Amino acid sequence: MSKERKLNIFAVLQRFDMGDKNVYKSLEKNKDQLKELEGFVGYLALRWMSSAEDREDAKYCLEAINEIANPGYFYLNKEAQCKLLAVAGGKKKMRHSWISPPKKKKNALAKEAILSMYPHLKDDELTLWIDIYGGESIIDVARNAGWQQDQIDKLREELEAKL
Repeated sequence: MSKERKLNIFAVLQRFDMGDKNVYKSLEKNKDQLKELEGFVGYLALRWMSSAEDREDAKYCLEAINEIANPGYFYLNKEAQCKLLAVAGGKKKMRHSWISPPKKKKNALAKEAILSMYPHLKDDELTLWIDIYGGESIIDVARNAGWQQDQIDKLREELEAKL
């Protein structure tokens, strides 16, 4: 059962959109809401603020977040992140939409290992190579390409997860 949220993230997004730089300070007295805001302001807020349902708004949001907020965003404290999101806001009400993160590519490390030795192969040829030769051959290719042991361990985990 999910816990009840104390913070309305859509109200927070609206305040960012309107350029309200006092979002963080206004919640300092309510520790529960402040804790939720701090959890939201990082990666999640960037994803929400970078898109909108209206096409023109979506274009503005993406450009504003990429140009204003993204550079150095994760080096800032939560209050500064809130202020930066407010600066990037469009100064009008917008309906934001969630942008799902890209899906992890299947066999990404295995393909990277093979491409390091055989850069001319196309994606379908890489998949066929993986299917034909299998795990230990891919690990041998990675070793021959000069991969470090920690990279090879990650590759081995990827290959074992496939089985």
